[in-house]
Amino acid sequence: MSGGFMSGLVSAIFGVGGGIIDEAVMILLLGMSIHLSAGRAMFGMAITTVAAVLPHRFLVNVLLGYAIPLTIGCVLGGQICPYLSGRVRAGALRKILGAVIIFVGLRMLLVPFL
Repeated sequence: MSGGFMSGLVSAIFGVGGGIIDEAVMILLLGMSIHLSAGRAMFGMAITTVAAVLPHRFLVNVLLGYAIPLTIGCVLGGQICPYLSGRVRAGALRKILGAVIIFVGLRMLLVPFL
C-alpha cells in the first residue's frame, strides 16, 4: 500500500512515474512477473490518472490541444501493446523496461528545463 501511495504522489506531482514506479515495486519488491505486473499497473494507473487529472484540470494545468492527441495515442497503444508484449519473453521485457527507465531518467536530468 505504501508503494501505491508513493506512486500516486509522484504521478500527481510530476505527471509521470505512476506506471514505472508501480512496475518496479511489483517486480522488484513483490516478485511478480512482468506480464502480470503490466496489467495490474495499467488498472491502477486508470484510477490514479483520473484522480490526478481532475485537480490539474481545475487548476488549468491541462492544455487540451496537447492532451487530446496524446490520449488518443495512449488508447491506441494500450490496445495494441498488451497483445505484442504477450509474444515477448519476460527477460526481454525486463531489459526493455530498464532501458526505458534509464532513458527517461537521463533525459529528465540532462535536458534543460523549459
